[in-house]
Amino acid sequence: MSSTFSNFTSSNKAVDGQKTDLSYSGGQCAISKHGYKTVEWRVDLENLSSISNITIYFRTENSPWGCFRGQYGENCTEKCRENCVNDTCDINSGTCFECDVGYREPHCDLECDSGMYGPGCSLTCGVCINNTQCHHINGSCLQGCGPGFYGRKCDEGCPFGKYGINCQYNCSAACKSLYNCSRTTGECVDGCQPGWKEFHCDQKCDNRTFGPGCGHKCGECINITQCNNINGICEFGCAPGFLGVTCNEKCPFGKYGNSCADNCSRTCSTPRRKDWKLYRWMSDGLERRAM
Repeated sequence: MSSTFSNFTSSNKAVDGQKTDLSYSGGQCAISKHGYKTVEWRVDLENLSSISNITIYFRTENSPWGCFRGQYGENCTEKCRENCVNDTCDINSGTCFECDVGYREPHCDLECDSGMYGPGCSLTCGVCINNTQCHHINGSCLQGCGPGFYGRKCDEGCPFGKYGINCQYNCSAACKSLYNCSRTTGECVDGCQPGWKEFHCDQKCDNRTFGPGCGHKCGECINITQCNNINGICEFGCAPGFLGVTCNEKCPFGKYGNSCADNCSRTCSTPRRKDWKLYRWMSDGLERRAM
């Protein structure tokens, strides 16, 4: 040992195996020279040995060594931080050996943040609304969940067919895959069924369009009304001069009007095209033929 208080406390006392009396007067402790804060101590084992651990007993005058629980510093006058586990900390620096749940090192005086909570701030918060911080200890979202999630910790996604804040909205039945929408926005995953449009597929085709993606034009519906948004049928009938359920067929030759129910006048000028078919009309009992 680099310094010795007296022969009574020489370095051999450190390795004599005696430790029942840890006082100065016990004669079992090696003590350095008075006033030395650092001392070098060497042990010659005289051979090669495999050592798994070394236990050093300090002179304590047979009193409990170090500060009592919850204390640190010179003369043990400082108190450990209140969030140190078991109220224990380093007796010199006051650093907690471990923080209570929900607090972080080094002094355990700061709550978990940045989306973390729990032991050692090691757990990730759920989807709290507006990315707010969850409770630093139990992870609950104090202000509620963001869209698409529910539960105390907001870590459960909305069930199929539901979306939005608190999963309160139903996905549209007009989604191409029935009720299959984004749990956060409600947007239909595969688009809309024929006849529907917009983000949530909750708007019928309009502006005289119908079908998949509202990509087809309506026929000649009466009074320029909107046809059926899905199949294009003119539900109130056709405009004069047109036939068919979608009102895309023109009246046949010699017919006109609503439902093509009226015959063209016999006084119409003779058709100019030479390949028109023969037609007949009766007047005063005489049959006339025009080519």
